[in-house]
Amino acid sequence: SFLEGSKYYELGQYPIAIEKFERAWELSNEPLLLFNLGQAYWKWFEVDPNPEHLRRAKQNFENYDKRMRGSAGYDPTEVHRYVERIGEQLAKAEETAEARTERELRAREESERRRMWIERERQVVTGLNASGITLITLGSLTLAMGLSGLIARQANKIVLDQSAGGPREVNLNSSEEDAKHRDAYLLGGQIAYAGFIIGGILLPIGITLKVLGGARERRALGRKDKKPKADVAVSPDGTLTVHF
Repeated sequence: SFLEGSKYYELGQYPIAIEKFERAWELSNEPLLLFNLGQAYWKWFEVDPNPEHLRRAKQNFENYDKRMRGSAGYDPTEVHRYVERIGEQLAKAEETAEARTERELRAREESERRRMWIERERQVVTGLNASGITLITLGSLTLAMGLSGLIARQANKIVLDQSAGGPREVNLNSSEEDAKHRDAYLLGGQIAYAGFIIGGILLPIGITLKVLGGARERRALGRKDKKPKADVAVSPDGTLTVHF
């Protein structure tokens, strides 16, 4: 297992090398294998920057130092230097991981706030558009009603003018018919007046609401109004022409 672990370590296949070294350690309890495990975990961090690899590397070097301490010819200087360097790397890696986690959390919170804001804006836009369409429809209907009233008024006026005639002409309509046409004439005027006034109020309000709804929708979705592009051309006689 040790030889296989060394082979995979040289090939850069550190997870497999670690597996082989751990198996060899279970069989022999040779302290040098702890050193090899520390190196393998440390190298693994270079290709997979997971702070856990550094923690395991530091732990294996420290365990190696404990087992070798007091042995003849053992110099702990190198191992202590490794442990110190790994400790510095681990602190930086944990700080980086924490900062990354915090950044991702802030990004998710900002995304959620943005989503909720867009949803609220959509509801407002839907309300503005619905109100605008309703008012535009009502305004158009009242204008049409006013126009119908005006037409009816003019039609009854023509009938009354014809029935009145001149001083020498005979009125063929009865007094009841004249009264009916006069009432219709007055009613048509009232309908026309009311229709034009109400329609003149409702239509601008409805159009304004629709415009506001469109503007808020573009703002919520981050779209901007496209400005028309203009091409400028100068003719040989010096005339300036602008094409949109």
